[in-house]
Amino acid sequence: LFGLKIMIKIKSSTSIKSVIFKRDEVESLLNGLKSQFRKPIKFQMVPQPYPLNPFGLDFCQINKKQYWVNSQKDHPHHITKACLYKPGEKIFVKETWGLDPNWKLKGHKKVLYKTDLIDCDYPVNWKSSVHMPFSVSRFILEVVDVRCQRLSDITEQDAKAEGMNSPCLVYDFSYKNSFRSFWESSYGEDSWRSNPYVWAVTFKKL
Repeated sequence: LFGLKIMIKIKSSTSIKSVIFKRDEVESLLNGLKSQFRKPIKFQMVPQPYPLNPFGLDFCQINKKQYWVNSQKDHPHHITKACLYKPGEKIFVKETWGLDPNWKLKGHKKVLYKTDLIDCDYPVNWKSSVHMPFSVSRFILEVVDVRCQRLSDITEQDAKAEGMNSPCLVYDFSYKNSFRSFWESSYGEDSWRSNPYVWAVTFKKL
């Protein structure tokens, strides 16, 4: 009923990494439409360390370590080495959740997910996705690939892999502009025009 999930109490994992998905992203994941996500990269551009830079490489600093932004990906100091998510790693998805207040079975808890009950008036004390523990997550993902790119470099194919299931009606009929609308709703009106560097993570659902 309502996509409810019963979970036996287990210990939370402190080692597995996580990613927060909004409702639209969770819906796309449930429908098998999402295999990529993008997150802004927080770094500081720094002066070039060498007097000659024939390839026009950007140089940045993350957590006091320095990386090339647009060098060859196999370079030991390529920026992808600084990404939180590594190919082959497993991560879990955080989403807005809560516990069924009417569930009385001792030793168990019935976990509810807001995405499943968005159109249902069910009395749940919803908890922020930030505070979702591993033990109640319903999605485990395996990282397949990590790229560093400018936000606007996303392709139509990438936008569909982000879970955009219909072309945008706000800007023009394209999946890329549908993703633009989603990004602006998440990060603000100027977030697309600023064209930040982002992590582009490809994954598969386990």
